[in-house]
Amino acid sequence: MRHLDDAELASIALSGLASLEPESRRHIDTCPDCSVEAAAFSSVGSVARSQDFLDEPPAELWERITGELGVELSPQMLETSHANGVSSATTTGLFPRVVLPKTTPDDALAPTQDNHPAPEQRQATPEHSPDAGRPIRGLRPRRGRRAGNRNRSRAWIATAAVASFVLGAAVAVGVGQWVGRDRIEVVEQASLQPLPGWDASGTARVEDTAGKLQLVVDLPDNPVSGFREVWLLDLAGKTPGLLSVGTLNGDQGVFDLPPGVDLTKYNVVDVSHEPFDGNPAHSSDSIVRGELGSVS
Repeated sequence: MRHLDDAELASIALSGLASLEPESRRHIDTCPDCSVEAAAFSSVGSVARSQDFLDEPPAELWERITGELGVELSPQMLETSHANGVSSATTTGLFPRVVLPKTTPDDALAPTQDNHPAPEQRQATPEHSPDAGRPIRGLRPRRGRRAGNRNRSRAWIATAAVASFVLGAAVAVGVGQWVGRDRIEVVEQASLQPLPGWDASGTARVEDTAGKLQLVVDLPDNPVSGFREVWLLDLAGKTPGLLSVGTLNGDQGVFDLPPGVDLTKYNVVDVSHEPFDGNPAHSSDSIVRGELGSVS
């Protein structure tokens, strides 16, 4: 059974489950391990794609803030009349807005870079506002472009985090595969020469991967009426011995060797042409053959 690979998990994080092939999605439904991994990667990707990083604070929070500041909060935020000398107020979501006293020409001439003077400035010049004694009708936190930029910044940070995670996973897999290849050691090799009636030639080698021996045969795929079988032969003993390691399909075959096989004894690689006759014995029709030797 084939489980999800790293590329598919990365695709889930970036584009969701819909990016997978139907076969992979069906596998997730039946495999508990892959289902858990897919859910985790999908959750990470959803966080990166979401724009809802800031929750709207409850109205009670602004009531406590306005209480500390000594201003009056108007939940209804009714429009006030210009005849009363106070500008109109509106609402945006749950956030009230500060309704400031209407400025006089003197205020308009005063040098300032802030359209909303600080509380101490307004208290220091009460004569400039005929309605300075009126309570401020509401308070609105300054939200707008800065908040939007902050949202976008957090979105980019989350997206970058996901991308970094996926890139790190890919690098880790690549490094692991590279290190794994470094552990493969070729301990024996042979040149496979054609036998009478055949003109093919190839190579064979024995690889040791963490104590596991494999025979790798490279031989051009030539059409035969039956099939090709790979053998290890012992031709030095009084009675020749042979060991079948598998069927060669295509240009290359990789065969696991039995634990404890003596390559000083079974040191000849043979590829034979076998008919479909149900007889497991060697047909005596060898295509190529070569003797294994140590790598110099």
